[in-house]
Amino acid sequence: MKKVFKITLIIVLVIIFILLVTMGLMARGLNDIKAMAISDIDINSMEDGTYTGNFDGGRWTNQLEVEIKGQKITDIRIVKDIRFPMEGIAEKIFHQVLKEQSISVDVISGATVTSKAYLKSIEDALLSK
Repeated sequence: MKKVFKITLIIVLVIIFILLVTMGLMARGLNDIKAMAISDIDINSMEDGTYTGNFDGGRWTNQLEVEIKGQKITDIRIVKDIRFPMEGIAEKIFHQVLKEQSISVDVISGATVTSKAYLKSIEDALLSK
């Protein structure tokens, strides 16, 4: 009976350890991305075209295409993305950027890191040419 208890306890402790390590790996870089600054870009100086931008932030890695026509952002498309259960975040951020014609928009509450990852890719695209 004591042997079964010891084995059960060891298994539970191993499971707890694995869960803690997994949570630590998932949260890695979280605070750095939250604190990351997004610089606004003067779209009036942009030439028409499609600009590609990337953000490499571990599980927040993505690649976007930003279309500029007539010194306006007309479309933002996801090329590569690591999807999460937080559906709709990209669409909300893209809608704000298109409406404001700026990447200095508010992040989505509860999705700060995901929002900043998308905004950083847009920034990278607009700085690429």
